[in-house]
Parts: sequence; structure tokens; C-alpha cells
Amino acid sequence: MTSALVCTLAVLLDTWLGEPRRAHPLSGFYRWVGMVERHVRAYGGHWWSGPAIWLAAVGPFAFAALGLALFANLALLVGVLLLYLALGATGITEQAMTVADAVDRGDHPRAVEAARWMIGDEPEEGALLAQSVRGVLGHGATAVFGPLFWYLLAGPAGVVVYRLSVGAKSATESRYRFIDGTTALLDWLPARLGAVTYALVGDAAGAWRNWKRSRRQPLVSAGSGAIGTPLGKTTAGLAPTTRDLRRAVQLLQHALWFWLVSIVAGDLILF
Repeated sequence: MTSALVCTLAVLLDTWLGEPRRAHPLSGFYRWVGMVERHVRAYGGHWWSGPAIWLAAVGPFAFAALGLALFANLALLVGVLLLYLALGATGITEQAMTVADAVDRGDHPRAVEAARWMIGDEPEEGALLAQSVRGVLGHGATAVFGPLFWYLLAGPAGVVVYRLSVGAKSATESRYRFIDGTTALLDWLPARLGAVTYALVGDAAGAWRNWKRSRRQPLVSAGSGAIGTPLGKTTAGLAPTTRDLRRAVQLLQHALWFWLVSIVAGDLILF
């Protein structure tokens, strides 16, 4: 029952508080990765640079989480805190709604600013809403499915390894094949479970149809079908509307609560 309690409390914290407004631990982690990378690169570029950076950047925090979780009195608190910090559904929801509201008001600079935070880059000309829809659906892995999956499978240490691996990939801007490959491996199953969830809580027929057409991005493919927005519309050529963006947010929220209810129900049945 502990797993269900941890997941419930973490999701509620994310819903009520959102992401930390100041001094988010990931900001410090990005600086840590930069420092580690500089030290490793000082020895020149080698095949082992990626593994060395990943181990030095992620390893200490994973072992720390594992050690703290071994203390019975701290296990619940550590699990809730780390899972809360790894989740990001509320942050994505807030930024996506900011984009939608700004576009409806005609406030293009504000929409671009919010979209930049969400997609991690400058939106392409004429594709702001398209990239925002893809951002919401695709970030379901890092914001919802990945953290919950790895907590259930490997506890606090699993959450730390997953979330910091994603952070290391972002901080190094995909310069290392090992870090990219590790992140892709950790994301593989959660992303596909998330795609199935999109189908279950949305238009199942549309989700399966789109997923079969494009398997490289299962969350975006299944998600766009689940909200009735064909993949062709999520391109610069045929931009979606703010209604599509709001439906993507709603789909992500429904998927989050579907997972939480399933986790609690599973714990009640099994234990």
C-alpha cells in the first residue's frame, strides 16, 4: 500500500503546488552536469566520455536516494518528495494554457515565451500551436508516465535515475550517444504504456490508427489520434487551433488520473 500512498501524495503535491518556482533541483543538476562535462572533456573526447559523464552526474544522487530509502522512517517522505519533484503535469498544463490564452488574446510574444519553456526551443514560424500540442503529448513520458513507472519498478532510486538521465540528455544537448541511448531505453516502455493510456482515455480508434501510421513517436502519434487531431494537422502546414491544445492538456490530465486510480486499485487488490 506504500507505493499507492506515495504516488497519491506526490500527484496531489504536483497538482496543488506545481513545480518549485525558485531553486528547482533540476536547475542545480544542469549546472552539475556542465561541471562534470568540462572535467571529462579536459581529458579529450573519447568513447567513454558519455558513460563517464552519466555515471558521475547521475550515480551519486541515485545511490543517495537508495540509501535514504533504506531508512524505514524516511522511506515514505523520500519517495513522496522525489516523485513530486520528478512529476511535471501541472507545469506543462500551466504553460500550455498560457500559450492557448495568449494566442486567443493575440499576445504572440507571451505565447512564444510559454511555448519556448514547454518545447525547449524557439517555436518555428507558423508552427507555435502545432509544436505546443506535440510538446504536451510528448512530455507525457517525462512528466507523468516515466516517473510513475520507474517509481513503481525501482522505488526512489529508479525515479532519480530516470529523471536525471533525461536531465543529463537535455543538459548535454544530445552530444553523447550513450546518454541519449540510456534515456531512450528508460523511456521505451513508459512511452508505449502512455500511448496505450491515451487510447484508453481518448478516442481509441483514432489513437491506434495514428500509432500504426507513425511508430517513432508513440505518445505524439497516439495522443493526436486520441484527441481527433490527425498527424497531418500537427505540422507547420496545417496548424491546429487552441481548442486542440486544450484537448491535449485534458488528455494528459485524464491519463495521469487513470494511472493513479489504476495504481491505487492494484494495490488494494494485491495487498
